[in-house]
Amino acid sequence: MPVTPTQTQPALCILAENDRMTPVKFGREMATTLNNAEMTIIAEAGHMLPAEHPAEVNAALRSFFQSP
Repeated sequence: MPVTPTQTQPALCILAENDRMTPVKFGREMATTLNNAEMTIIAEAGHMLPAEHPAEVNAALRSFFQSP
């Protein structure tokens, strides 16, 4: 699904600080293009973010889904 500024549903962009496949700059661009996006950057993480830092990813998701 293409990223479009007309989307209004909440979105969460979880980015990995050291991801070479999908650099942070692309995630920042996506988060700023969406109208209702939050962005979280996980430090010292690479492309396999959920496997490398599962607790941090879960915390970001939990926080996102618990917010009003």
